[in-house]
Amino acid sequence: MSSYSVEVAEKDGVKQVRLSGSIIINHIEKIYDELKEQITPEDAVDVVVENPENVDITFVQLILSMKSAWKASGKHLTISTTLPEDLTALLAKAGISIDSLNQKA
Repeated sequence: MSSYSVEVAEKDGVKQVRLSGSIIINHIEKIYDELKEQITPEDAVDVVVENPENVDITFVQLILSMKSAWKASGKHLTISTTLPEDLTALLAKAGISIDSLNQKA
């Protein structure tokens, strides 16, 4: 069993992406590759990050990169992230608010 999970399904023309587990530098390249195989900025996408075990700055970079790419394409992208309090606090110390990650692009 992997220490992270990437699930992609389609509903009503919108790709539904669910990320969970350990979304950290050790796995981010594989996560990125899995996403790249299944979605593009030309797709309408809803991303849900469900209570990940751990995140780091590479998670933030991935989310911000997706927001930028989808904004440039003009396609629908929403990102919803629920983080445990300790991870929210860790990101806050780095100057990153969850609100800046959770939004439509």
